[in-house]
Amino acid sequence: NFDKIIQGIRPLNSRQLQQLPDNIKALSHQLTDQRADRRLGYMNDNIQLSSYIRYYTWWNLVRLTRLFSNLPDSVFPKKDGICLDLGSGPLTVVIALWLARPELRNLKLTWYCLDVSANSMALGEDVFLSVAARFEGVEPWHIIRVKGPFGTSIKQKADFITCANMFNELDQAGDMPPEYQTKKYYDQLKTYSAADANLLLIEPGVPKASRTLSLLRGRFLSNGKKVLAPCPHAAECPMNGFKAYTGSSNK
Repeated sequence: NFDKIIQGIRPLNSRQLQQLPDNIKALSHQLTDQRADRRLGYMNDNIQLSSYIRYYTWWNLVRLTRLFSNLPDSVFPKKDGICLDLGSGPLTVVIALWLARPELRNLKLTWYCLDVSANSMALGEDVFLSVAARFEGVEPWHIIRVKGPFGTSIKQKADFITCANMFNELDQAGDMPPEYQTKKYYDQLKTYSAADANLLLIEPGVPKASRTLSLLRGRFLSNGKKVLAPCPHAAECPMNGFKAYTGSSNK
């Protein structure tokens, strides 16, 4: 069904279909062993965006819907409000939340989706609206697309903030250590947040991303926030990525 949705939105000609496997393979290298050579706005490129949406988006939806289905209710909004998805790309987080949390579909949520790639967000909104249209009698969430990098201002404070696979890309683009970068990330997240905002931060399991998440977790805890999931405690993180990130053989 997802394939029918995407083909109906942006069909490929025969030549593009023939090239698609090679383009997906090239993008795979840029996302793994060639990360250092990947530019931050890589999804502004139509070939890379097409490859990403036709392969990685669906795998990310599988992973995120499973994650969201198993998180406690306390993580998610309970009433109408303002949400912000940072590094939104093709709105994967928004689509996954719609699929995984039926109780959220009845809320009037306004989603500010922020990304450097306008094309990616436009395509993602098309997919979201196509998915939402299959649920009769339910109004889709209101999407406001904002083109710009992390730090770009939005018009309202957010009650619920999400981001997936964003901080690792920001870390990759800079040479500063996570301890320095994380202070800037934390300050900006606080700027975006309403007083009692919940934040859902998702990153891949690599040492630098683990270090960044652990440092952010520590900052929020020291400033009165509490961890709702998945940590069973508020003590020092035993999987903070420090040893692996600094090159220790004891990871």
